[in-house]
Amino acid sequence: MIKLLLVASLLFVSAATAQDEPEECVRASTSSPLDNDKTPQFIVMSFDDSATNLVYEEFYKNIFNGRSNPDGNPIKATFLIPHEYTDYEVVNRLYNEGHEIGVHSITKKAEAAYWQSSSVENLVDEFKGQKEIISKFANIPEDHIRVVRTPHLQLAGDKSFEAYKRSGLDIDSSWPALSKTKLFPYNLKCKSNAQCSIGECPEESYDEMWVVPINNIKGVNDIECNTLFACQMNLTQPELSQWLLREFKSAAANKSPFSLLVNSAWFTIYPDALAALQAFIDEVLDEGNTYFVSHSELVEWAKNPVEAANFETVAEPRSAECEINNICPLDFEEFGTRYMKSCVKCPPKYPWLGNPQGLME
Repeated sequence: MIKLLLVASLLFVSAATAQDEPEECVRASTSSPLDNDKTPQFIVMSFDDSATNLVYEEFYKNIFNGRSNPDGNPIKATFLIPHEYTDYEVVNRLYNEGHEIGVHSITKKAEAAYWQSSSVENLVDEFKGQKEIISKFANIPEDHIRVVRTPHLQLAGDKSFEAYKRSGLDIDSSWPALSKTKLFPYNLKCKSNAQCSIGECPEESYDEMWVVPINNIKGVNDIECNTLFACQMNLTQPELSQWLLREFKSAAANKSPFSLLVNSAWFTIYPDALAALQAFIDEVLDEGNTYFVSHSELVEWAKNPVEAANFETVAEPRSAECEINNICPLDFEEFGTRYMKSCVKCPPKYPWLGNPQGLME
């Protein structure tokens, strides 16, 4: 009983405290803002690999093409784009197909300590710099790039969120929630009441910032995992599909959004993974009451909750221009020449930290 009370106290503020908070404050909660039977069931699928034509042709096309939400609009995902090896013609294509494009840093360094120890200024270079790179070379309006994920989910407390704020990014997708406390989107207009299982929580409030929590699922031996690859489920296609369906139904118990973090490595290491994901998507879509939405679309619903009977996804036509097959051979300092596909005129140098426009120094 004591343990349960402790978890509750960590997750939720007291009624007395809530009375003193801004009216617009939305706390981390396992409860929908609507009755469960009136809450739409959402799936938020995201990818944070380098966007390449090979990955697009082998995986993305097979996952999305021809699949629609119950309202007839195409299903959507959010692509958090790192810079190195990314093909910005592919990013432009994903954007025009209706998907959300977000930021996953310039370097995507593998060392957790880098993201923990970086200054705010360096994190701004990583996130704002990549936002500029995506906007310029994929020809996407900057104000359409709102979502950010810190690599390896290594939040550095207030440093991360101050960097987000200074980078013009207002939706975080780096904050896991344990599978036993699946959360709905919340904002940081008041100090967060959510736990941090990875990295550090922020201590301050951030007026315009929303969090789309990554609700953990359970993988092999019931380990907590937040990416399909990390769940280590080496199963046949039918078994993988049933596992995904089981985890989805666990989320549907409180109507919390089901988080699907997909990496191309999952498809490469587990040969049946792609077919399993396709079969899972088709099964939940056949039920007719589940919507695959982008992170920003989910946040807009959280700001103004609409009952399932009246909910419709957004289908906005997009036609961002792109100069096809514009391959740029670019000088990348001591690393030699890098080739980057760009939708616009090639820059003089390979875009990087401190030089997102790729200008000559």
